Amino acid sequence: MTVLPAFTTGQVLTSADANLMANSGLTYITSVAVSSATTVIDNCFTSTYNNYQAVMNITSDTGGAAQIQISMRVGGSTTGGTGYYGRYTGTTWPGSVDDVGMNGAANWFAMRVNGDGRGFGGTVNFQNPRLAARTFIQTTGSDGNQRWLFGGMHDSTTQFDGFQIFNSGSSAMTGTITIYGYRKA
Repeated sequence: MTVLPAFTTGQVLTSADANLMANSGLTYITSVAVSSATTVIDNCFTSTYNNYQAVMNITSDTGGAAQIQISMRVGGSTTGGTGYYGRYTGTTWPGSVDDVGMNGAANWFAMRVNGDGRGFGGTVNFQNPRLAARTFIQTTGSDGNQRWLFGGMHDSTTQFDGFQIFNSGSSAMTGTITIYGYRKA
């Protein structure tokens, strides 16, 4: 972990100080408009970063309750099969719990939306998507009915370069997904 120095009034900053500050935090990669039930984001994972964050600002989702699922992509193709493992837990505002496990599934069930048309928001964190190692994922977020947490992995050493997010109810979603890379300070 890089510790930033404490600066005092009148202190002259060196180029090393400026470089230290420039090499910390999140780096903007891309922002993609969401306008249908499926959004594909290719070429967002590179060897520049090991870890990434996708911030979802979905302003509208229609068609009733649905699962929001995520699949990894490589070379323009979605990776299905049986490599997706994880656990989803959602809690509605009245307090009921929705708990689903994935053990060798074809994608991740990473979120649930009530589809009331008013959207949802959340983050998706990816670790190692571009490395020849297991890819890990965590999501957190909420809509007008519940909050969710998800954690999982893709059990392969595939070097992914993108992902897709889709609504299991085939209902349109609108908004943006913005991708950031965690800098290797």
